[in-house]
Amino acid sequence: MQTDSFALSNVIPVLIDLSVSTNVTNLSRSLLQSLKTRFDILLNPSNEHFDPIPSAACLLDPLVDTILMTPETAELLTAAKQFIVSTCDFAIESVFISAK
Repeated sequence: MQTDSFALSNVIPVLIDLSVSTNVTNLSRSLLQSLKTRFDILLNPSNEHFDPIPSAACLLDPLVDTILMTPETAELLTAAKQFIVSTCDFAIESVFISAK
């Protein structure tokens, strides 16, 4: 379980590092565009199929959370926070409902 959490929290930092690479050749430019297209659902909160779980995992991991603390990743940070709060709200409501 620990390994899964570690890997998931590193998805966003790795994708961001790849997207800001300064050494870009034609092949790497093509690869970068492919990565942006394939992982848009993880990096773009405006995507209708956006999955906030990797962003939330990144935010909760103190080893990589600073990647979300930049102006360029403000939307991801907001989406991660909203997901965490909504998940906690749901969990708290479930506890109160089952206690009745």
